[in-house]
Amino acid sequence: MKFSMKKNESGFSLVELMVVVGIIGILASLALPKLQVFMAKSKQAEAKVILPTVFSLEQSYFADNNSFSAITSSAWTAAAGSTVAANSIGLAVTTKYFALSTTAASTTAFTAQAAAAATALCPGSAAENWTINESKALLQGGVATFTAPSCT
Repeated sequence: MKFSMKKNESGFSLVELMVVVGIIGILASLALPKLQVFMAKSKQAEAKVILPTVFSLEQSYFADNNSFSAITSSAWTAAAGSTVAANSIGLAVTTKYFALSTTAASTTAFTAQAAAAATALCPGSAAENWTINESKALLQGGVATFTAPSCT
């Protein structure tokens, strides 16, 4: 049996298709780490949104009661992926990536914390800890300089 190619046949050869697939693979391998970092940054937004809300609610509570709310662990602490029911400051929120807690509260000061376990934001990322206090200092790991998680 003899195969011959007609002069008017057109199309791509297998080699040409494999070159294109290889190029797409290389581009995807370059883009994936950047995509993971952008996704991790968007997950960090959960802490950046919830903690200033806690600050505002604590300030409102302080204006009414002349002290910050001593939020109990049962009313405030929530594991990542769970819901915080409305409590003494009126906070009702569902978290996905961060566990929420109040590490200190008194008549003059408070500190609220959002903590993400290692690899919660992206593969290979370290644990993250965000805090906010009565002076509205939003800190990442105790530092005011925010950094993106390192994804591997």
